[in-house]
Amino acid sequence: MEVPEVQYTKSGDVNIAYQVTGEGPFDLVFVPGYVTHLELQWSIAGFVPFLESLSSFCRLIRFDKRGTGMSDRVGGAPTLEARMDDVRAVMDAVGSQRAAFYGLSEGAAMSILFAATYPERTAALMVRSGFPRRMWAADYPWGRTEEEYVREVERELIPAAKALGLGILPYFPLASGLLTGKYKRGAALPPGSRLAKNPRHAQEFLSERNWRIVGELETFAARRGHTMLELAFSWLLRDGVVASVIAGATTSEQVEQNVRAAGWTLSAADLAEIDRISL
Repeated sequence: MEVPEVQYTKSGDVNIAYQVTGEGPFDLVFVPGYVTHLELQWSIAGFVPFLESLSSFCRLIRFDKRGTGMSDRVGGAPTLEARMDDVRAVMDAVGSQRAAFYGLSEGAAMSILFAATYPERTAALMVRSGFPRRMWAADYPWGRTEEEYVREVERELIPAAKALGLGILPYFPLASGLLTGKYKRGAALPPGSRLAKNPRHAQEFLSERNWRIVGELETFAARRGHTMLELAFSWLLRDGVVASVIAGATTSEQVEQNVRAAGWTLSAADLAEIDRISL
């Protein structure tokens, strides 16, 4: 089928990319999972039949969520309410007054909330692989703990990347600066720092568990004549799977520190001790 051009519409001050395919008798809004790219999806051989199938019986409306794909970049994690506004903006742009919704994975929650908030614009609702949350909570014992999640990445993702010859780019590899030593327990957050500008991330990263781990890792590094930053870089680059540590340096001094930090080769005993500390 002929692939139409990607279009844009405004949702507040954010440009949202969208694409419409098919000419069926009703509209279907596909709310995707974590990350998408409207153009690149057509180059994925296993995904094209899915798009063609949906487009064969409806007018398929797809979009890249704000902060992903061809839509504008944004800071932090958008709320479900902001993403609902994005969907309404796309529907308005294509003249869709009422549509069926197909929410996949992460998109399921927003689709359900949209249907409950705007029933007059929701003709039907389908969700697949949805989940209320990922992580453990007192009222959600089925979720993974933070420790289980971290170990799952190390146990499954890293070996798979090695086997396939792929690289990994960690998200927040230095925990928004927590692993650089810039934050100190009990002290005010440095003005202009990432965590000072993002209270939600500060609450997430500056947990009691993380303070304990960072304190022990700082002692571990100091006893070996190294800084916390050097330890963080050396651990991330220890086996060649991490293609790059995106450290977000803002000064030339930070760039020089980052380069020097990669020179420490951790021994098997060092790695075992780090694992013990971080459990």
